[in-house]
Amino acid sequence: MAETLAAFHADTRGIALTEYVLLMAVLVGGVVMTVSAFGDSLGDTWQAYASWLRAAGPSSPTS
Repeated sequence: MAETLAAFHADTRGIALTEYVLLMAVLVGGVVMTVSAFGDSLGDTWQAYASWLRAAGPSSPTS
C-alpha cells in the first residue's frame, strides 16, 4: 500500500493538464464575475452605441 501511494505521489503525468484546467476555471470565474458586476451598464452602453450607428445611417461613396 505504501509503495502504491509513493508511486502515485511521484507520478507527474497530467500535472500540466491540471494546471491548465485550474487556469481556465479561474478565467471563466473572472469573466462570470465581471459580467455579473457590469452586465447592465455594458448592455446599456452597447445599446447606446447601436442606436448611434442606426441614426448615422449609411454613407454614400465619395468617388
